[in-house]
Amino acid sequence: MSAHLHLRDYKNGKESAEKALSSVVVGCDIWFELMEYYVLCAMHTESYLNALTILRKAKSHARFPRLAGVVREKWNIFELYLNYVTESQATKNPMYLAQRSKTFKLSKFLTDPILLAKEYRILTIQIVIVQILFLLDKKNKVAATERIEKLKMYANRQLKREEHFRMINFIRLIQQLPKSGYNEIEFGNIDKYLKRFKDNPMQYRGLIHELEFIPYEYLFKMMVQAMKD
Repeated sequence: MSAHLHLRDYKNGKESAEKALSSVVVGCDIWFELMEYYVLCAMHTESYLNALTILRKAKSHARFPRLAGVVREKWNIFELYLNYVTESQATKNPMYLAQRSKTFKLSKFLTDPILLAKEYRILTIQIVIVQILFLLDKKNKVAATERIEKLKMYANRQLKREEHFRMINFIRLIQQLPKSGYNEIEFGNIDKYLKRFKDNPMQYRGLIHELEFIPYEYLFKMMVQAMKD
């Protein structure tokens, strides 16, 4: 599953996942670990409707509320990203319209404080990234800039260059959005950041600081698209 994830090969990843999942007890720790790689493989290949199916199967299991807090929070952030995809695509694709969450409240998500422990700051950053996506989609540039400034402070003060290399470069990359006045034509030198992603591909080995719910390259394209739509 790790190999399929890093190769962004959903077809073979799906086959491997279904085969592996059939041989373990549903709801055990290994089952949830496999489901995490399964949903990641779907997210990283833009197979978002399949990712929704996987997410709902995992979160609806009776054992889900008893998982470790950090594990539950990862699944909650998967759901936030998928809420963004379904909300932003609902007017363009009836399949996404049918999948919109009936319980997700955008105003609450954007205004409620993020109450995660300091050791989970990487997940806090991921939540702020989803907020930026929604704000760009709603054309709220002022609030989006505030969130980007918050990420800049994380990059400057709390992230380690080697350990968080891709995340830091993503934050530096999206700083170009307000600098350009949210005008793609006015973007500065973004190529150097995109090249760093290419030269340093994601390597996820189960460590929380390596986790990219959606690859940063894709996230940047999503943000630029949200600016234009």
